[in-house]
Amino acid sequence: MIISRKALTKGNTRMRVTSFGVFCLTTVGNLGSDCMKWPIHWEKRTSITHPIKVDWITNPRMTGKIGITLCPGKCQPISWSGGWNRDLETDVARLSGMEVHTIISLIEQKEMEELQVPNLGDVIQKHKISWIHLPIPDTTVPTNEAMENLESLKDAIVNSLLSEEKVVVHCKGGLGRAATIVCMILNWFNVSTKQSIDHIRKVRSPDCVNPKQEEFLLKNCQVNIRANGQ
Repeated sequence: MIISRKALTKGNTRMRVTSFGVFCLTTVGNLGSDCMKWPIHWEKRTSITHPIKVDWITNPRMTGKIGITLCPGKCQPISWSGGWNRDLETDVARLSGMEVHTIISLIEQKEMEELQVPNLGDVIQKHKISWIHLPIPDTTVPTNEAMENLESLKDAIVNSLLSEEKVVVHCKGGLGRAATIVCMILNWFNVSTKQSIDHIRKVRSPDCVNPKQEEFLLKNCQVNIRANGQ
């Protein structure tokens, strides 16, 4: 998709979209020095062109696997990584074919509406996959309520991962919230926070776990490790 070259100014910020698909934010008066550029990919990827992919995390202490992926079936016309026009049935059927036992969804109900997957839980359960809804606001850390809910699910999740079962965690893009929760789950298996973050970034993406989430994990998960005697 080709976009004509133009610039919009709002306050002290100039926003520029070039014909090369680069969205540029600059501070007026410092053009050229404070310019941050990200490529925008305009093609819409589908469940056929890009079958849903799970990045699996294994650990010697568990016989099962825990994986991270994006939101199944999401429709997002424009994003930094590219547009999505996925099909929920196709994605969940593929996850079922991978013998996934449990899916943990971290997106809020309003995000389900925005991503056009309001029936996400129903479709997952229709495919005989256990569904856990643990909503956390986008880009943030788990709320106290989410922490309490996760703790209440600890035995069930741990038992799954000790029984050769596969658990998949997703948020919208499978980077921040999903990686954060997987780090917390790995912590239950005495994996240090730093080891978890480093491993997930290597397996999934260097963009996993934003600075706020990393600070949260380092502050809140080390206690569990000490309590477990490591």
